Amino acid sequence: MSPERVPLALVQPLATLAEGRSVAVPGGPTTRVWTLVKAVPAPVEREAARPSIESYLVGERRRQLVAQRMGELRQSAKVVYAETFASAASAPATLR
Repeated sequence: MSPERVPLALVQPLATLAEGRSVAVPGGPTTRVWTLVKAVPAPVEREAARPSIESYLVGERRRQLVAQRMGELRQSAKVVYAETFASAASAPATLR
């Protein structure tokens, strides 16, 4: 796998991994085991790296904007119960 395609969450664990060693990475209900078969230093020219860098920066900016907008929505959200749910919401809770 080319370095540009390695998920960001794996960069740090793989950077310290010796060849032939493995690392387990939990992800939700599954765990993936990654084994570093071989590592070869391969510097990348700036122009060759530009598309990957731009893609990362655009994605990061989108994530920031979504997080900001979601925060604003949560701050200004108002819960309004419709008809039959309104009476249930105002009733005291009962144990069953």
